[in-house]
Amino acid sequence: STMPSYEAGDAPWNRVLGEVRGMRIECLGKEFNIPDYAFSAISAQNPALRNIQKVWFTGDSLESIVIGKYAFSGNEELVGVSSKLITQIGVGCFMGCKNLGYASQYSLNNVPDFAFYNCEKLTECDFSKTTTIGRSAFEGTNLSTVNLSLAKSVGNNAFTNCGIQTIWFGLSTKDSKF
Repeated sequence: STMPSYEAGDAPWNRVLGEVRGMRIECLGKEFNIPDYAFSAISAQNPALRNIQKVWFTGDSLESIVIGKYAFSGNEELVGVSSKLITQIGVGCFMGCKNLGYASQYSLNNVPDFAFYNCEKLTECDFSKTTTIGRSAFEGTNLSTVNLSLAKSVGNNAFTNCGIQTIWFGLSTKDSKF
């Protein structure tokens, strides 16, 4: 199933009074798609979403979650979006989520450009099954140890300004510029 797309400012949650702190998304079907910009707080038109802290997914037959580009970007209070079923995220998906503290349960083959850019509280992640890391994907995070044992390609500035102490690479990594 796919979550409906809305024009900027027309999503039903934009009319919520008060502040939303957590969201449980009930997913129908085997795959669930969150559209581009769905919960982005970059726009002033999403004031109810500026304080979301946690998002989790449920569904009896759910096998895969795909999150669109910039879907959660700018949500500075977001602490975590959790599911082992997240198989794909879009460019800048969590960009600017300064309090995002964990991203270790995802099953991603590809981490796109700017995916976790400026997620200042992100201190650890295990992308041991990831083969491609995009440009500036983790720039501005506080990662200390990263497992990229299957990475074949790492984009420019992927780990700039991170303070990384340990990176585990496999033998096939190429074209990497930190």
